[in-house]
Amino acid sequence: MLFLRRLEGEAGPSRALGQGLFDQFCQDMDDSMREMGVGDLAVPRNMRRIAYGVALDAPDNGSLAAALQRNVFAGGSEPGPASRLAVYVREAARWLAAQDGFERAQLAFPDPEQVLLCARGTRIEQ
Repeated sequence: MLFLRRLEGEAGPSRALGQGLFDQFCQDMDDSMREMGVGDLAVPRNMRRIAYGVALDAPDNGSLAAALQRNVFAGGSEPGPASRLAVYVREAARWLAAQDGFERAQLAFPDPEQVLLCARGTRIEQ
């Protein structure tokens, strides 16, 4: 989802790549939900529940951590892992925003351990 978010504002081949990837992702999610027994009318509602765009646009990690808790950790009771993942997801989104070269499949993601070590105030260098 972070890569799709990064490609939203692109033009030309990058935009076409993003659209193709988005279409494939949606089809795969639709197929998976139907395979799990989600009914026709519930698929769109469930697709919206896994979207992270609004949470990433928020100024803090609260809504992102809540979405990750619900979608990745199946709503488990311990918020720590989802909070740490939210820190990483936000940093990975920042890294992707600063990158080009997607047509050549050259992507870099931050090291998860470094992100957590630096989460208390300093940004890590790319």
